[in-house]
Amino acid sequence: MRNPKPTASAGPLTLGEALPELASWLRAALIEASRPEVAARIEEMPILSCWPGLVGNFNVGISRDEWLRIGQRKGRENIRLYQPEGVRPRRWQVGVTAVNGRPVMVGVSKPGILRPTLLTLSRKLAR
Repeated sequence: MRNPKPTASAGPLTLGEALPELASWLRAALIEASRPEVAARIEEMPILSCWPGLVGNFNVGISRDEWLRIGQRKGRENIRLYQPEGVRPRRWQVGVTAVNGRPVMVGVSKPGILRPTLLTLSRKLAR
């Protein structure tokens, strides 16, 4: 399944709108990781920024400046996710950062088929 190209909407794009396959993969992986409160909100996570990393990874979510400000804020947690059962296997390596149970950032290594959409997002959205 190819990911649709991001389209302009009234508000910020959400992860479920821009990257539906990744959003459903994340939801299943977060439920398996016993994080249903984060899973319930992952598809509605706004994408305010997207930038490529140095080793072919991408960061999607809040702006880079806001990311630097949350630093070691209380309630911040990094969740490393693994391939969930019952979902099409991908070679993605994914991590989610949540603050007080609200997902704010997704990091994707080895994005494979997501790369064209992530590149488009990174060109359209400011850091």
